[in-house]
Amino acid sequence: MEPTVIVILLFVAGLVVLVAEIFIPSYGMLCLVGLAFLAAAIYRAYSDLTETAGHLSVAATVVALPTLAWIAVKTFHRTPWGKKIAPPNPIACAEEFAPQHEALKLHIGQTGRSITPLRPVGACMFNGERINCVAETGMIEDDTEIKAIGVRGRELEVRPLSESR
Repeated sequence: MEPTVIVILLFVAGLVVLVAEIFIPSYGMLCLVGLAFLAAAIYRAYSDLTETAGHLSVAATVVALPTLAWIAVKTFHRTPWGKKIAPPNPIACAEEFAPQHEALKLHIGQTGRSITPLRPVGACMFNGERINCVAETGMIEDDTEIKAIGVRGRELEVRPLSESR
């Protein structure tokens, strides 16, 4: 068989095995085999062909490997194995916030005291109940009188009583 054909087949085999690594969980074994094929192709290009062919094979490898890595990063999460490792984030809907949201709305307009620094999230005490709160702006030091002004996500939004409008 022609040395050029052998080099091309080694490159193709290496790239195919590297692509297979994306979709078949082999814990890196296929990656090592693919890199070995590419190394063998480069070695054969230098030894059986010309020095220019060797340089071209190195350049092709330098271009192909980052391209394959980019494709792997972009497609891995869509594969069955990728979905098991990193499942998609759940989408929160308004119904999930409703019970907690309604309970926090009862505190709007009430005054309380911060029991931890709010930078911007911390804990506050309203009528003997510890509630996660978020500062409207900036930071609020602990043991500061505060006023609840709204609900932001899952936290009660507060401002220092001295700044209340």
